[in-house]
Amino acid sequence: MIRADDIVHHRLTVANALYYTARMRLPNDFTHAQIKQRVDEVLEDVDLKHRRRQMVSKLSGGERKRISIALELLANPSVFFLDKPSAGLDLGLDLKMMLLVNLKAPFHQGIFLPIIAEIYITMALAALAGLMIGLLISAVVRNTDRAMSFVPLVLIPQVIFSGAVFKLDTPILQTVGALFSVRWAMAGMGSSIG
Repeated sequence: MIRADDIVHHRLTVANALYYTARMRLPNDFTHAQIKQRVDEVLEDVDLKHRRRQMVSKLSGGERKRISIALELLANPSVFFLDKPSAGLDLGLDLKMMLLVNLKAPFHQGIFLPIIAEIYITMALAALAGLMIGLLISAVVRNTDRAMSFVPLVLIPQVIFSGAVFKLDTPILQTVGALFSVRWAMAGMGSSIG
């Protein structure tokens, strides 16, 4: 898990911070040379090989963020969570880090999604749920006139219990809200946007 705030020890050099982390995270049978090679690979991945002898405290915020990413990449994680991955990175670097993680993803069964992609997927799934509700209504009623009168009975509770009109702060309201697809969409959008 990469948090928005870095947790790298600031009184070590970049190479030492990665080396000590690698000693803790890599298997015990890794030799000094193998650990050093892995540190070099990760530094190359995050484009900080030229900063290997620099103290972590002297790095910019974006460089410290990349060191935090490098610390996690050392052990080739199968799951990789990033909290605000582009915080502290300039526009070119956040794209590069996204590409780095996505290029490694097919080999490690992982994926990195920018917030806009999460929002798009959430909206697409909400639209699919709305389509399914429409299909259910058309299957239940006999003609279009009845369907048109039935639609508000289904859609008004969707909006009311979505959490957008009023806060669902009691357990009963949360339980009722969980029955409606719009509530799930709103929760997904809220977690993506923050």
